[in-house]
Amino acid sequence: MIELNGWKRLGILVSFAWIIGAGFYTVSSIQDNNGAVNVMIHRSCENNADTVRRESARRAYQYSNSQIAASPRDFSHDAAIQQSLQDAIDAAETVYGNSIESCDSQMMDAVKAQTPAADETAAAVALVPVPFGWAFAYLLLLLARWVKRGFMPG
Repeated sequence: MIELNGWKRLGILVSFAWIIGAGFYTVSSIQDNNGAVNVMIHRSCENNADTVRRESARRAYQYSNSQIAASPRDFSHDAAIQQSLQDAIDAAETVYGNSIESCDSQMMDAVKAQTPAADETAAAVALVPVPFGWAFAYLLLLLARWVKRGFMPG
């Protein structure tokens, strides 16, 4: 078995702690940032869909009012006009519902696209610094030994 002194054992423990901690922290941080962006995009999409729904309903209402105004008779009890208005409002609601489903689909596609990048970034953040840390520790060790030799007599 390889003989490891206390400093090397401590270095191995610190390396594993870094890899695990940095990996989890990076994934969590990226997911939080992406989540905030995705929510903002989804809300914007929902607002656009809501605007479409309201505009469609407004147009349906205006059409129905123009039909009522075009004739002197009382359309308030006319089932055909009422049904036409309801059909226009239902169509607007369908557009709105389809828009919301589209927003959900767009957000899920964005999440799927972001996940591999988050994993790769987390792996890089967790693994790349470890060899540099070991190299730095050995450099410090060599410098300390060099300085120590300078103080030795003879």
